[in-house]
Amino acid sequence: MSVQQILKNREKLAAAYEQAIAVLQQGLERNWTGEQYSAAFVNKPNSGPVYAIHRTLQANAKPGHDAQSLPMAMRSLLVYFTRNLAVIRQAKQTADVASKP
Repeated sequence: MSVQQILKNREKLAAAYEQAIAVLQQGLERNWTGEQYSAAFVNKPNSGPVYAIHRTLQANAKPGHDAQSLPMAMRSLLVYFTRNLAVIRQAKQTADVASKP
């Protein structure tokens, strides 16, 4: 895999995190149900963040979860995605600085 391909993949992943973060924030602000989260992601391209959200929604749909388990899980994903996005951005800044003469 070339360096250019790696950089492109990082950009795609960063965009997927940004999109997922925006939707998670909206859902948390509006106190969405699992069905509302699912509907918000139904037409989104497949990505790591979208997969993680779908799996979390499936796990929270099982019996035994209380009303606060879904918002807590979505907040956890939001924090996780935000941290990962920050790491990607930091790596990009480091790569940009290293590539300048």
